[in-house]
Formats: sequence, C-alpha cells, structure tokens
Amino acid sequence: MGMQKGETGHRLKVLRKQKGLTQKELSKNGKLDQICTARHLRKIENGEAEPTATVLGQLLSVMGVTVAQFTDMITHEKILDFNNAFSVVWGLMYDRKFVEAQEKLDKLREESYCDTTIPHIKQALLLCEGIIMRRLHGDVEKSDKILYEALKVTFAKLKADAQVYTKEEITAIEGKALSHNEYRILNLIGITRGERGQPEEWIKILKAMLASLHENKIDQEIRNRLLPTIYFNLTNALLETGQYQECIEVCDKGIAFCVEIKTSKTHGELIHNKGSALFRFGNVDAATDMFERSYNYFVHGGNMKAAEMAKDIAKKLCGIIISEG
Repeated sequence: MGMQKGETGHRLKVLRKQKGLTQKELSKNGKLDQICTARHLRKIENGEAEPTATVLGQLLSVMGVTVAQFTDMITHEKILDFNNAFSVVWGLMYDRKFVEAQEKLDKLREESYCDTTIPHIKQALLLCEGIIMRRLHGDVEKSDKILYEALKVTFAKLKADAQVYTKEEITAIEGKALSHNEYRILNLIGITRGERGQPEEWIKILKAMLASLHENKIDQEIRNRLLPTIYFNLTNALLETGQYQECIEVCDKGIAFCVEIKTSKTHGELIHNKGSALFRFGNVDAATDMFERSYNYFVHGGNMKAAEMAKDIAKKLCGIIISEG
C-alpha cells in the first residue's frame, strides 16, 4: 500500500490521541525504554521525518496495534474518504453530466486518499473512466477495454483475452457474491455485447448476475438497486432475440420485485416490455392493457418522455390511442 510523505505520522498522531497517550509516554514505550525522543516523534507526527520500520513497529506495539492492523486502519479510512468523494462523481454521471464528472474525477485523483494500490479505489476509478470514455468521448472500444481492466482488478477468473462469457467464468459469477462495482462493470460489458450484435452473450451475463444476486448473501441495498435494472436489461435482450415467453416471465418477476421493495425504478419499463412481448406473442388485448398501464405509470411518475414513447408504440403496434386514465 502506498502512502504519501507524512501520512504515517498523521495517522500515528490520530491513533496516539485515541489511546490517550502523550508524545513523551509513547516515545518512552511506557517502560522507560526509549524508542525515540519525544522531539523525533513530534517530527514524525508533523511529517518532517519518516519512522523506520523498527521504530514504527515499536510505537504501534505500545498502543497494542500490529503493523498489519495499522495498515488496515489506513486503508479503511482512505476507502471511506474516497467513497464520500466518489459518490459525488457517480451522482454527476447518473445525471449524465459527464464533463463535470470528468473534472471532479481529475481533482479526486489528486487527493491523498486516492490510493490506486487499494483494489476498491483502483476499480472505481477505472469504472468511471470507462463510462466517461463511452458517454463523453464516444469511444466504445476503448471504454470496453478499460472496463475489462477494471473487472480484472478483483475478478481473477477473467481470461486475458477479455472473454467474460465462457462456461467457466459464468459459473464463477453465479457462485460468487460480487461487489457493487463488479455488478456495474459486468452490466456495462453486457450492454456492449448487446450493441455489438451479441445479445445471447449479454443474456448469459445477465442471467449469471441474477443467479449471483439471488443465491448469495449480498447487501440488501445493493440488491435492491441492481435487480430492477438487471431484470429490465434481460427483458430487452430477450425481446431482441425473440424469446417472448421467457421475456414475459422475467417481466413478471421484475414487476413483482419492484412492488415488493416499493420502488418505481424501471417498474414502468418492465410493464411496457411485457406489453411488447405479449403483442409479439399474439395477445393483442393483454398487450394493449400493459401499454395503457405503462403510459399511466409514466405520467403519474412525471416521466412524460417515456409516456409519449409508450403512447406512440401502442398506436403503432396495437392501433390504439391512449389517453391518461
């Protein structure tokens, strides 16, 4: 783990104060066995000097902390500080403000806590870079390479040739509780597969992610954020490949999940996709009902762009004029 000059001393100072020790007490090891002078400890804490490995180990021992524990403390604090700043960048990207997100990301990289030797931080930065490369610069190929690099930070099963959909790797995804960022990356890689005319590969990835989310112990908040989007993306891919019956079944599961967790995220889109699948399956009356429901859902949610799209599709496919009900 890399640390900037003076960082060790600053963390030592925080820890010493937490333990209720003076610089004199710590430097004397509590046993009158001098580790270093109080003056030298002051210089270490102020970033004017760096402790040797021996001195650092002895100082930490007095406070009942191992070097490994001290390193973990620093890593944990850095991740907390990074996550707070990263949430701002992610919020800008969620709002599609990619220029501002790029500016914030560049500033974030200059912070002492932005330690790219920490896998979580390195992966999050690469995830943002991949999205910005795609959305701001329009370079899908480079974006894909960056996202694979991000996934490889923590996903050791991934092959060097960037194939995430071999049988071995899909089994690994299904059997593993992934991190929030790993799910995000896989979803983006899957979307690229769909856009490149490989919807079946996208389906494999999405189904593996669903299995992972359902079969492993995963933070409830992460599951609730991810599942609606994965259900929606899977129904899109199933529609594209003409698997209408399965699309209807997945829509029903996704809609039920949205009702269960009381979220409007993608709820209307899933209703609309079910309508599209029903129409292509030959059930026009049921499709019409779904289109009307999705239209009203969008209107009541204030998403007029989606509402008008649902209205246009209903007119084109079913020949009906939807009015707000």
